Amino acid sequence: MRDEFLCKIKWKHIFLLLFCFLCMMAIMRYTALKVKVISGGISVLDLSLSNSVEYIRQTLIGLGYDGRMYYLNHFLVVDCIYAMVYAMFYFCSIVFLLHKNDIRRKRVYIFSVLPIAGMFFDWLENLSLRFLLVNGTTESVAWCMLFRVSNIVKFLFVYLSLLLVALGILYYFL
Repeated sequence: MRDEFLCKIKWKHIFLLLFCFLCMMAIMRYTALKVKVISGGISVLDLSLSNSVEYIRQTLIGLGYDGRMYYLNHFLVVDCIYAMVYAMFYFCSIVFLLHKNDIRRKRVYIFSVLPIAGMFFDWLENLSLRFLLVNGTTESVAWCMLFRVSNIVKFLFVYLSLLLVALGILYYFL
């Protein structure tokens, strides 16, 4: 069953997923820019790594009500969809490249789970950020710390996925 699925993934599927991934990235960047414009220059927290609790608090205050609401109702929705798209792209790319490079050991396929884990931590980051945006300046330190930890772990899994795809492509073509 698994090998049937692997054999059906072709380069055209990977390029289609790459196109979807890049389109969603552009939409996400656009909504991040809108947050910055609406809030008067305050950037979104999701796109930077390891924000301190104090920086999170200052950003939430700086966003203002309109910035927080746009962030909540637009950016977080796009970011949740983006997480699904990048997870699907990286997952299929890793599985495809492992198969194409004749790496068929079961324990190696555990690497294909990295982007899925990244997606879940991205969603956890969004959930904690949703709580912070709704409560504005009355947020708790625990929610800030949950956001911070999930942000770090998300970036770790996503960048490891990117590295695996890059190494798989290099190995395939060299």
